[in-house]
Amino acid sequence: MESETKHSTRKGSALVIVGLLLLALLGFALTQLMQAGGSGELVARVTSHDEVVAVMPLSQDAQYVVECEEGVNTVVVKDGGVHIEDADCKGHDCMKQGTIDSQGRLLVCLPHKLIVEIVPSDGGINTPSVYTGEELVGSSTAADIDIITR
Repeated sequence: MESETKHSTRKGSALVIVGLLLLALLGFALTQLMQAGGSGELVARVTSHDEVVAVMPLSQDAQYVVECEEGVNTVVVKDGGVHIEDADCKGHDCMKQGTIDSQGRLLVCLPHKLIVEIVPSDGGINTPSVYTGEELVGSSTAADIDIITR
């Protein structure tokens, strides 16, 4: 009788482990599908003062100069990623954020009110075009946003 109990316990443990592995695999697959955005190509959407001023495909190297009342930023797409190469803001924090290359990531120049975000070429259905910071309060995705302030 004792050996039957051990056998059924092992069988139950194996089923639990297999179930957890399947659940993890399903979660990974769903995450990948959600990040794909459905359309394939990703673009860098450049927003200045709440207005989209450029949409740059990540598949094509390009440079765009954004001029506003506060100053000038140079946004560069190179090798499938985007970065702010030059800016005349104090501290150059936007330039220190590095290169981004995946959906949902963004670069921000607060003094110039500039946002560069990566979205699907279809416009990013669930991606807001303006971030005020209020969306981040209590958000679990706050760690994914690269904002440097002094």
